[in-house]
Amino acid sequence: MHIALIGDSVFDNKVYVGDQLSTIEQLQNLLPGHNCELLAVDGSVTDQVIERQLPRLSGQDVIFVSTGGNDALRYSDLIYTGFDSSAIPKLKEAQDTFQAVYEKLITKLKDIGIPFVVFTIYSGNFGRTDELGIPVPETAQDAAEVLISIFNDIIYRVCAKYGVKVIENRDLFTSSEDYANPIEPSTLGSLKMAKAMVSILKNAAKRKGRHS
Repeated sequence: MHIALIGDSVFDNKVYVGDQLSTIEQLQNLLPGHNCELLAVDGSVTDQVIERQLPRLSGQDVIFVSTGGNDALRYSDLIYTGFDSSAIPKLKEAQDTFQAVYEKLITKLKDIGIPFVVFTIYSGNFGRTDELGIPVPETAQDAAEVLISIFNDIIYRVCAKYGVKVIENRDLFTSSEDYANPIEPSTLGSLKMAKAMVSILKNAAKRKGRHS
């Protein structure tokens, strides 16, 4: 089986886990003998996934997609400043802009014709200090969860419209140990995602076997 991962550093996270296993490495360990291809690129926003990664899709049996987190980071100032009436136009802009680009992504993937599954965006791990030890507001984690919920709402609505399977990353990333830093998956988080992918593939194979 030929499996491709497209998107951002949720999959392309080797630089953040060092000598531990990245997402693609975890998947390769769970699926020996299969071709697990990393097309995702750290830092990509959804427009870049469309422009640079979709053209590389050809001959794969299944695609896993994780994008949107970097689109949300464009509004990350709201995580630190909080929400007041001045935030409403920014939140509405975030919603409208992401809906347009995400629907474009999904329709183009449907046109390619390779089966695919998407991941939602996890909420991050905003503790009391950032990576440099600088204090962050006590409300940062709550604000991140509110901001991400706007983007995930779009993901669910668009995927429901086009009949696309969704894996909820917020149900996988339930501990600070799932993160290598506030916004990147650790090797444990990578393992959880890889196991979710394998579960999807096994269930699909069982359904195919029952109908063959």
